[in-house]
Amino acid sequence: MLVTFVRMFRLLFLRRSSYTLLEKLQWTFGQKLIMLDGTCYWATDSQYPYMKNNRRDNLLLDGIVSVEVHLTNGNVVHRNTALCCQAICFLELRNVGDVLDVKRLPKDIQAEIVDDLLTMVLVRWFEPHPSATERNLKHLPLCPPPFNINHALWKYAESKNQRAVFFSRHNKQPTKTFYDQSYMFGKTRREQLHRLHSESHAYYGLIKVSSIVKVSFMSPEFEYRSCEQTSTWLQTIVTSI
Repeated sequence: MLVTFVRMFRLLFLRRSSYTLLEKLQWTFGQKLIMLDGTCYWATDSQYPYMKNNRRDNLLLDGIVSVEVHLTNGNVVHRNTALCCQAICFLELRNVGDVLDVKRLPKDIQAEIVDDLLTMVLVRWFEPHPSATERNLKHLPLCPPPFNINHALWKYAESKNQRAVFFSRHNKQPTKTFYDQSYMFGKTRREQLHRLHSESHAYYGLIKVSSIVKVSFMSPEFEYRSCEQTSTWLQTIVTSI
């Protein structure tokens, strides 16, 4: 979605002279986004004023993607599928026009820039659960029966390769960078290593704020006979299918 935008930044910052321009770029990472119509989106582990101060909105986006689906009879088909992701943080970039030639950006990105400010969302992608082989009229991946009546089933999307910042390519062991920052992954070593492995193939991306359609009401499933959350998420469908 933003390949051209990111590529332009990379080409710009490969030059030594570009560091002067980079100083003009200002960025802010936020945990709450308030839209002009008053709609609020959250991406926080500590600042939400209710419950346990944790709220990360799961978002349904405009558009669909064709996904390969393996049916129980062995056939492989393609299903048009909705786009769904989890908000990680909100990113504001100021003075974009001083750093980039805005006219060279895609038209949809230009439309996002208001008063030289570009707001985007860092997200973690979901993908349909392998057992969700059917779709409804909104292209949501329906649960196997009988829960297909009002539930969809997702899982965290995974990248093909492990994130290099977490694991060494030489010995496949956690990197020094991880151990130096491990306190961010949990209070105990067990929690830290569990979080490490759960995010080692996490698939992240940047999306436009205008692509958000609505919040998706989802909850993670738990391991059998435990309170350990899994990477599988159950979505409640509040409209007719």
